[in-house]
Amino acid sequence: MNLAHQQTAEKIENLLKIRFAPIELKVINESHIHAKHKEAKKHPKAGHFRIVLVSSDFVDKSLIQQHRMVYECLAELMQGSIHALALETRAP
Repeated sequence: MNLAHQQTAEKIENLLKIRFAPIELKVINESHIHAKHKEAKKHPKAGHFRIVLVSSDFVDKSLIQQHRMVYECLAELMQGSIHALALETRAP
């Protein structure tokens, strides 16, 4: 596993724990699946991640609002460390 991707996954997890106090949180590094893609070769430190996040912060929020909240939380990482992000969010 690429050390940069592992560190990014840890940062994602920490930021989401602080922001959302999740009931369930999974940060899955899928960078290895995309390692041979053109963009992955151009930007090897930018990874692909899948997030499963269940939080009471999402109560009465639409799926779009939930995703915007996550993107806002991870905005800094989206500028370089995250190339792609798949989100599965829901309220408990």
